[in-house]
Amino acid sequence: MLESEVDDSQKVIVLDPIASLLRVENDFWLCIREVSGLQIDGQPFDYVSFKMLAEETIRVSYQMLGLQPATLGNDSEGRNDWRTYTMNEHSYTVPGRLVQSINPMTSKIPLTMPFYLLQSTVLVTLTASLFQSLTVSDLKSVPKFMPSKEYPYREASGE
Repeated sequence: MLESEVDDSQKVIVLDPIASLLRVENDFWLCIREVSGLQIDGQPFDYVSFKMLAEETIRVSYQMLGLQPATLGNDSEGRNDWRTYTMNEHSYTVPGRLVQSINPMTSKIPLTMPFYLLQSTVLVTLTASLFQSLTVSDLKSVPKFMPSKEYPYREASGE
């Protein structure tokens, strides 16, 4: 199948939400991000098929998003317990195999910056899936991050 024949549900596109891991001290944490750039063999592309993400030549640049507890004002149905928000600039470029595409619900609140809504069970599943797909060598190339007030994520209680 030609790359141009891959539909949008089978590829990562610039501005798509993705999940990956970050290393904070000696622990790995799930991180939700938004794609800011894609490269194949060093050349920029607007999209990459999911099948190609594992290729050595694929690089993904992304902006880190914060997660905070969702309220009924964010999700009137109360199905999602987390929502994203824009953090201070934290951008990274990593091999494509270190990221996983996600399809979260987008906010439906008019007149606000859009954000993604996520469930804890989905976040746990994403973390497990990423760990299963990465080799020890891959885990060594996971970006490192110093703890801050915004990350690792905190519950409303501050925990």
